[in-house]
Amino acid sequence: YVVHSRHWAEVVYPYTVPIAQQINPILKTFATPGEYEPLTVAVWPLRDFAGAKVEVSDLKPATGAPIPAESIEVRRARYIRARPNYTVLYEYRWVPDALMPYDPAEPLKARENARYWLTIHVPEGTKPGMYKGAVTITPAGSTPAKVPIVLRVLPIKLQEDPSKIY
Repeated sequence: YVVHSRHWAEVVYPYTVPIAQQINPILKTFATPGEYEPLTVAVWPLRDFAGAKVEVSDLKPATGAPIPAESIEVRRARYIRARPNYTVLYEYRWVPDALMPYDPAEPLKARENARYWLTIHVPEGTKPGMYKGAVTITPAGSTPAKVPIVLRVLPIKLQEDPSKIY
């Protein structure tokens, strides 16, 4: 299997083949206290696997309290058949649709991406600085792959604009 990553806003189709720059990634992002921030990592299996264990560690700063692993939610992208632009008749393609709850027993099919979506919630009161951890992906019966996570917590507080609907 190959572990790869793209920015969360870039589409990964089920049959997207990873390129060299996306393989063995370091997941990097930034956030402010109280914010939720996404990261994604994908597995391109070269054979079928019965499932995969995805474990996230605490995110630890150089000094001080970590962001606990319980603050990071893991989901998996579900693919569905959809018509291009929802208007074309008698044609479809497989596209990512919903972020389903992570199930370690969900199989990985050969040459079909399994994209995992990690949502980090930075607790209120988290000190600014660099936080490091990892997500470990272990397809059933295989060796684990550890993907580093680097989160920079910024020393600001995001403000809501009352004129905008969120």
